[in-house]
Order: sequence, then C-alpha cells, then structure tokens
Amino acid sequence: MGGEAAEQADVALWLRTAYAARDRRLWDSQRNESALNRATMHYAHSTNQPDRTDWQVLDAHLT
Repeated sequence: MGGEAAEQADVALWLRTAYAARDRRLWDSQRNESALNRATMHYAHSTNQPDRTDWQVLDAHLT
C-alpha cells in the first residue's frame, strides 16, 4: 500500500481509535455517575431522607 491509500488507512485507524477512546470515556463517566448515585441513594436512605435528590444529599453530606 502506498501514497494516498496508506494515508487513508492511517486516517481510518486514527478515527477508529478516537471513537473507541471517546466511547470508553463516556462509558467510564456513566459508570462513575451510576456509582455516585447508588452511594448517595444509600446515604439518603440511611439518614431517613429518601425523598431528597442525589445531589441534595451529596451537597448536605459534604457541607
């Protein structure tokens, strides 16, 4: 493979790599948010505040 075909293959590989990295970051972000939500929900129930949102509970816990 030479010239333009090689350059196109390099671009295609770069795009696949970039999309895979973006998807991985998105998945990690969602997983971390889910873990945070579970932790704050547990805290809310353990402190008898189940009607409060996750962020209200977290804010109250951190302040």
